[in-house]
Amino acid sequence: MITFKYLITSALPYGSNIPHLGNIIGSVLPADVYSRFLKLDGKECKYVCGTDSNGTPIEVEATKHKVEPSEWVEKKHKEIKKLFDELNLDFDVYSRTDNKNHAEKTIEIYNKLKENGYIYRKDIEILYCPKCEKSLPDRYVKGKCPKCGAEGAKGDQCDECGKLFDSPKELIDYYCSSCKSRPKKKKSEHVFFKLSELEEEIKELLERKREKWPKTTIKITENLLKEGLRDKDISRNLKWGIEIPDKPGQVFYVWIDAPIGYISFSKEIGIEEWWKDEDTKLIQFMGKDNVPFHTVYFPAILKGTREGYVEPERVKACEFLNYGGGQFSKSNKVGVFLDDAMELYPSDYWRYALIKMYPGKRDREFTWKEFRKMINHDLNDVVGNFVHRTLTFTEKFFESKVPEPDLMERDKEILKAIDETEKKLRDTLGQKMEFNKSIDMVIDLARKTNKYITDEEPWKNKERQKEVTYTSLQVTKALSIYLEPFIPETADKIKKFLGINPEKLEQAKERLEPGHKIKGYEPLFEKISKKEADKYEEKFKEKNNEKEVEEMKKIPFDQFKELEIKTGKIKNVEKIEKSDNLYKITIDIGKEERTAVAGLKNYYSQEELKDKEVAVVTNLEPAKIMGVKSEAMVLAAVDNEKVSLLKTDKKMKPGTPVE
Repeated sequence: MITFKYLITSALPYGSNIPHLGNIIGSVLPADVYSRFLKLDGKECKYVCGTDSNGTPIEVEATKHKVEPSEWVEKKHKEIKKLFDELNLDFDVYSRTDNKNHAEKTIEIYNKLKENGYIYRKDIEILYCPKCEKSLPDRYVKGKCPKCGAEGAKGDQCDECGKLFDSPKELIDYYCSSCKSRPKKKKSEHVFFKLSELEEEIKELLERKREKWPKTTIKITENLLKEGLRDKDISRNLKWGIEIPDKPGQVFYVWIDAPIGYISFSKEIGIEEWWKDEDTKLIQFMGKDNVPFHTVYFPAILKGTREGYVEPERVKACEFLNYGGGQFSKSNKVGVFLDDAMELYPSDYWRYALIKMYPGKRDREFTWKEFRKMINHDLNDVVGNFVHRTLTFTEKFFESKVPEPDLMERDKEILKAIDETEKKLRDTLGQKMEFNKSIDMVIDLARKTNKYITDEEPWKNKERQKEVTYTSLQVTKALSIYLEPFIPETADKIKKFLGINPEKLEQAKERLEPGHKIKGYEPLFEKISKKEADKYEEKFKEKNNEKEVEEMKKIPFDQFKELEIKTGKIKNVEKIEKSDNLYKITIDIGKEERTAVAGLKNYYSQEELKDKEVAVVTNLEPAKIMGVKSEAMVLAAVDNEKVSLLKTDKKMKPGTPVE
């Protein structure tokens, strides 16, 4: 039997500023949860990460604050590491990319690429600011995105749509981000990586991993490959970064050296050989904007060395967590950043809420209302209340000792749920990485046992006190283990209450022995008042006065009346070949049948849709989707990752107008 090694990485946080909540849920937190779970399940696992300390973002921020880049990096690295410690992120190593070890590894890989013929030089036009008297790579340039039209897009990538730019000159009406003046063009010799020659190998990698990578990862990688891979400029006219050994005055593009940090950091803890071990499973976490660097550029660089580096087994990319209707922004003071968050509430509040909000399939919005509900209802009212009731009964009825029970079938059902939860976690979290669903299963175990206590009424049904208390204590012990990857401080507190120290997932099935002494109890959580949540919503709302708040776009009533909406009944549902989420649906709308292409495969099975009554827009222009002519639109309510088809509350015949 093969024993795999699990190497976990998360996209390196920029050392230019403090990460916001979107950064946290996009990379370091899910990676931490997954790493903790694998270790809890007895797997050999290492989680490596560090501060991205090189390149344009650092120099831009240092210039803005009138300090040297080295001084800025030192300050921010310490701040970020301290905040990550407070959030209980359990790295096996957290390093930085501005150290000697990392520079040596980057240059070693560069030299190997050069030796293999994947490096060449070419004269290009770069931007130069006469006013600032310096060259303007990447984020030194801003402008309008040519793809989505977003203003203030950075010179290397648009934050709004994720579009990557080979040159800042691709921006419309570009300008120097420091002085806002229009830069000039000048010639400069740059170093290029022959990415185009590795395109077929990247396509083959995508096909091998198609069943293992999430749809977000696959879609972004496919789109990049459809455009055709172009050779990559890997040099920048900067002072801060890793100097290219045979090109003095230029440093490596930050997205070339940053992923190499995963290897150099591994070397720091003596596991560099894992990168060339076929039994290593490389699992990488990031937001969707970082996908190209992890599925195309970094794998291509490693393949170009011809040294047998492992391929990414899983590239777990998520959508964006937004705030206030848009993206988090430090410069515009939009959203909650980690330094603010850790001052407001305990780390487990943030860990729990962010995992619940994990934007796996589509962008989600952080709201204080939802945050408050999660803490008050799930943590306080379910977990906190359950543990409190259980330990109170133990103290009151049995002098804080585990009683000897005479179990009935109802008790055994609850104990069986402990074992079933362990099995489900191995599948849902260990295999599928479904973070929201996994934490929900653990909370549901506490919720189910809470109801069991209420139904059995041990406070007045003395004949059932032993069994209910014993059973509830076993669930409490299981929670102390199952909660550990998600909210470790809470898990540790429960373990201390129980006087135990389990270290393995399988120990959840082991029962507390009758007579075992419980150590005590204190409240696990405090509720968040509506007044407090409203205060923080006001405090962290967008404060950028330059950006006007647009009113909701309104349409005339006559324009709405042009829509023809009818009731329909689904007659047939077919899968569409080569599509991960689309069905071809045949709908009876009274006098005729219409075909609709609908993205419902992730939410409904074919059997669930068959004969379902729906609301249908019937007068849209036909469109061809994946080779299928779509003549109608099925209406549905969409709330983050929940989708529910609309229907009438009374039975209506197909074709009935909706007005």
